[in-house]
Amino acid sequence: SLKAGSSTLAFSIDTGFTKQKIDPAKGYLLASVVSNGVTLDQRVFYFRKPKDLILPKAKPVFSLDSSGTVLSINSKVLIKNLGLLANGNDQFELNYFDILPGAESRIQLPAGIAGKEIKLEAEFLNDKKGINTFEILKTK
Repeated sequence: SLKAGSSTLAFSIDTGFTKQKIDPAKGYLLASVVSNGVTLDQRVFYFRKPKDLILPKAKPVFSLDSSGTVLSINSKVLIKNLGLLANGNDQFELNYFDILPGAESRIQLPAGIAGKEIKLEAEFLNDKKGINTFEILKTK
């Protein structure tokens, strides 16, 4: 148990070990805080600066929930620094974030987008070409 406003080292990793097992330009460390089987927080740590990472080719998959207000995003590979535009609007509750392989991220669409056809554009570090138009999504 920790006192409020204090900290303690909970875990450490020998970096010599990680260099032998993980290519620092391709690998990352996912740290999770779990209590009673519930994940309280997760952080991704990279061994290189973003510009020095070797990232796989990625194709995010987008879908809308039944209300047409929440965007789901997933990918088979890591997507680094995903930035989104919906009809030119970048005011998502979260933008420029990472998508981990096989994990789904759900974010609220910007205000005023629901009920319209959405031109969804994305940019991410995996793709050096810049902004890509992925698809037109129809909301309810």
